[in-house]
Amino acid sequence: MGQLLESIAIALDAVWANKLRSFMTVLGNIVAVTSIVTVVSLIQGMNSMVSTAIVSDVGADSFTIQRLPPVRTQEDEERTRNNPLLTLNEADAIRAFSSNIDSVMAQAGRNASASYRDQELSNVQVQGVTSEYINFSTFDVDRGRMMSPVEVASDRQVAIIGDELAERLFGDVSPIDKEIKLAGVNFRVVGINKKKGSFFGNSQDNFAVVPLGAYMKLFGPRQSLQIVVKPLTPAVLPVAMDDATVALRVKRHLRPKDPDNFGIFTSDSLLALYHQATTFKVVVTIDEDVPDVRPGFTCTAEITTATRKDVVAVPIQALTVREMLFDAKGTLVHEPPPQRKRFGSNVEPTVAASTEPPPGHTRKETEGVFVITDGRAVFTPVKTGIAGEKYFEVMTGAKAGDRVITGPFASVRELADGQEVKVNEQTRPLAGTK
Repeated sequence: MGQLLESIAIALDAVWANKLRSFMTVLGNIVAVTSIVTVVSLIQGMNSMVSTAIVSDVGADSFTIQRLPPVRTQEDEERTRNNPLLTLNEADAIRAFSSNIDSVMAQAGRNASASYRDQELSNVQVQGVTSEYINFSTFDVDRGRMMSPVEVASDRQVAIIGDELAERLFGDVSPIDKEIKLAGVNFRVVGINKKKGSFFGNSQDNFAVVPLGAYMKLFGPRQSLQIVVKPLTPAVLPVAMDDATVALRVKRHLRPKDPDNFGIFTSDSLLALYHQATTFKVVVTIDEDVPDVRPGFTCTAEITTATRKDVVAVPIQALTVREMLFDAKGTLVHEPPPQRKRFGSNVEPTVAASTEPPPGHTRKETEGVFVITDGRAVFTPVKTGIAGEKYFEVMTGAKAGDRVITGPFASVRELADGQEVKVNEQTRPLAGTK
């Protein structure tokens, strides 16, 4: 005991004799531990946010059938390119095949304009659903009511809108029983969905839900559907998935050796894909002695996957996605921007033209940037390469010297192809070489 007390006394004398060094050592340990705790907390918080977003979108007690399975390689993309669209008849076949299935909902979605009086928004997610949507937890009205099965089955022009869309269109006014325009067609608001929040800066509340029949009247009958299936109980989820797979293969007359020409997703499978894409095991070998490195120290690793010089690059915030019209040769067709008519003191949006593409034309989601041309925002498709901290490499599309529009996501999201913009002459070209 005497030797232990003597050792403690010697240690305290050493600390007291070297106050600054002792303080810096303790401070270094505090900073190191705090940094580790902070990084781990941020990662756990991000994982929790992603998990919540996936579960709220897919549902913990259901699974989704889509035209395409997860695509990881170029070979997967080529193999699944010609997968047929899912149909309402296939949803009926799944419902009739299995006694382990409680509800089957067909769903489709695309972006369109939404307006109320003088307020008009673009790129609002419009979803079409069948009558069994009411049995799924992803739809939960906070104010008003759900669309009734009769309204959905008879293709009534009624809608449930997201919390953000309600706030942006109506402000403090109650939206219930008010008429809004979706793609230029009147719909009566019957309910406001519970707020879901945002996901990596993208709002999950900027949407409208309408009957699938009314949706097809807006955008045409040939739609890319997804089928959402709810089993009788969560315990029979794997059995219900097997039953749905067999029902769809029988309906499509697939032979035993043929692979599935569709994809099935659950919230767990999507989370597994997320963790597979974000979790890596890394082993670092130090070939040379580094005097300042000690076991247990933390470090920051900068991993460079590729380096390119003298390439055209645009700010990350400038890159966006739009559904654009292409002719039979694959050439982009710029459509006239939405126009407004004025009646007295009120500004009323004109009825939108039919979104059904002309014969020989197709619409598809396209990645690109808005280039300022003659005072207008012109959507320009681009093919991107590697990504840095602030810029994307542009392989085709925008040219060095082009003025591209960038800014907050919400601002770029509201732009329409051909929309007039005011240019600040002091701005500099944002598409340049890096």
